[in-house]
Amino acid sequence: MTYSVTGLVAPDTMSGSLSRVAGENVGVYAIGQGTVAVSAPANYSVSYAGANLTIDALPPDQITTGADAKTTVPMSLPASGANLTLGAGTLLTDASGNPISGTLTVTASVMNSIGALPTNTATAQTPDGKILSVLGNSIDITISAGASNVKTINPPMIVNLPVASTFALPGATVSYYSFDGTTWQLEGTAVVNPDGTVDIRVGHLSVWAVAVFAAAVDSTPPVVSSFLIPATSSTLLVPVSSLIVTDDVAVTGYLLSESATAPLATDPAWPKDAGVPADFLFPTWGNHTLYAYAKDAAGNVSAAKSAPVFIGTVPDVDGVVIPAPPTDPPKLEPQLPDALKSLNFAMKVEIPTEPEILHGDVAPLVNGVPQPDGKINLGDTIVILRRVVGL
Repeated sequence: MTYSVTGLVAPDTMSGSLSRVAGENVGVYAIGQGTVAVSAPANYSVSYAGANLTIDALPPDQITTGADAKTTVPMSLPASGANLTLGAGTLLTDASGNPISGTLTVTASVMNSIGALPTNTATAQTPDGKILSVLGNSIDITISAGASNVKTINPPMIVNLPVASTFALPGATVSYYSFDGTTWQLEGTAVVNPDGTVDIRVGHLSVWAVAVFAAAVDSTPPVVSSFLIPATSSTLLVPVSSLIVTDDVAVTGYLLSESATAPLATDPAWPKDAGVPADFLFPTWGNHTLYAYAKDAAGNVSAAKSAPVFIGTVPDVDGVVIPAPPTDPPKLEPQLPDALKSLNFAMKVEIPTEPEILHGDVAPLVNGVPQPDGKINLGDTIVILRRVVGL
């Protein structure tokens, strides 16, 4: 961009350069004052009236095919920042394989940055899960005759695309891909020409790109959506009823723990067997909370999913050997008459019934949890008496 100056009084001069918003794609770019200014002693001041630089798309090119839908002569069609070459006898067909003949219009849009690509194109992956990492250049070509669009070109046409030296230098081998609307497919490789361009063979029309794809960085941890164990257990070995985990890639490990603090992915407590655990062995009786964790290959660890369990015997073991009258609310805690009744059973003064044994057999205690032994003796009486007095 240039400017001219006339009529300044010496020794004032004007120098500097105009600037504009960067970009080479079709669009409108603002032109700024940049560094343009009047030198000392500055008898003049500079006020700038903004302007725009507009980059228009080239008018569409046209090609003509014969009745057999084949080109009759070699054609070289310059497209915005690229060049398309079709040899004589090239067959053009639509997505169903139907030949398209007559006068066809060719349009091409070159997109040299990932940000210029449509969102679904820029974020699409290859079949093996790699994502678009570096874009050398890309082009979207349309060839149509009215409502009929060309899909297949046989033999393929040659598309000459420039690539930046920061992407690849002349002599380097680069890969090129096509986008089918869902995934990027590797189509081939090409060597960068001395002039910094790449010739790619385009056999079907979609978005084509000279690019580098890299493995996606997995930063999303697995999610434990369901974790269930029985609410009560009569054994220390408690089975896992349900453990369902999802991950963007794959779950590589499961860990059950009584700790609410998530483990590191490198914690040696993770089992070597990556399968879903079938059970968990608790060290003691009583009330426990078990936490389920999962990790993936990237080292992401899930948030905890918890499940409570009471490890002991049947809930009838409460020390209440004399039930409340039917008209009264149920007794939740033993009273002194229950302790005296238990003593009679222990001293063989009375013979307990089966329901009385179920409620009164509260000894021995293991870690504070009754472990009934099928009979009532002085140990049961002492436990009931201690509950009566609040010990």
